[in-house]
Amino acid sequence: MRKLNIKNLRCIGVVICLLILASGTYLVFRFSLGIFAPQNYFTAKELLQANKISIIQLGELSPNFYKKQQLAKSYGFELVAGGCEISTEIEVGIKQHNKLMMEELERKYGKGCWSMLKGKLDSIDAIVVQ
Repeated sequence: MRKLNIKNLRCIGVVICLLILASGTYLVFRFSLGIFAPQNYFTAKELLQANKISIIQLGELSPNFYKKQQLAKSYGFELVAGGCEISTEIEVGIKQHNKLMMEELERKYGKGCWSMLKGKLDSIDAIVVQ
């Protein structure tokens, strides 16, 4: 049997450290930043370059969703249903996407615009559907 010398042990140690670093980086990008999600920071940037603003709404689709979409269109953005049962990775990606879109709305219409729009969207949900 061949003995492991110090040089070989160092190489093995370096390889193990690199594997740990690579897997840790992957996990951070995947679950903390949502980089591999279908909607994320980068897809939001692409939409903004095409002058398209879209806010993705998470959760169960409300009965008044189409009224909310009409309100959104009147302010120049699209409201998209994102679903309610999604993975953490997709949720993080959507949050990154929405953050960029909300910043763009605030830049376009002024500070506090998103809060006002969110209030109007929420008031539509308060309407009782008959």
